[in-house]
Amino acid sequence: MATYLLRHGESEGNCHAGYFGRIDTLLTEHGKEQAMLAASKLSELLRHNSTREVVIFTSPLQRAFRTACIVEEKLSVPCRIEVVPNLIEIDFGCWEGMNYEEIKAQYPEECEEWQADWINFQFPEGESFKRFYERIAWCWRGIERKIAAFEGDSVLVSHGGVLKVIKLINEKRPMDDFWKLKFSLGELQQ
Repeated sequence: MATYLLRHGESEGNCHAGYFGRIDTLLTEHGKEQAMLAASKLSELLRHNSTREVVIFTSPLQRAFRTACIVEEKLSVPCRIEVVPNLIEIDFGCWEGMNYEEIKAQYPEECEEWQADWINFQFPEGESFKRFYERIAWCWRGIERKIAAFEGDSVLVSHGGVLKVIKLINEKRPMDDFWKLKFSLGELQQ
């Protein structure tokens, strides 16, 4: 059985040059179209399988959840959605919604610390990348157990950072490779 990774479609937050991790932004019309396109691609891939059911694991944030709902609605096989709270994006803390220039101007020392050690730096009132990675690794192990017990294909709908961490884990790559991975809005990967 196959597992597919899908980044949510474009959201209102993606239209601004800021850091949107935990801020719950809605899909744009273009984001809804991206979700429908991903559902069409997924339907084509599933057509070659004898899948009886698809389980869709999703982040609770609206941009991911609505993407999952569009996929569920458009797929030609029975689906069920399971919301997984820990599939939420990294917590940028009080930097949420700010762009890099604003952060640099308001938090110059913290910004330098972030640049010097991006893995261990904890965003003010947020989490560090290392903690985020550990949270996603723990969550992914639980999802993998569910997938192993399920007799169908699965789709994981989440955020760019989350999906890149899962790719790092699956491919046994170091954390530093995080920046080498790409997951475009609405992109489906296996």
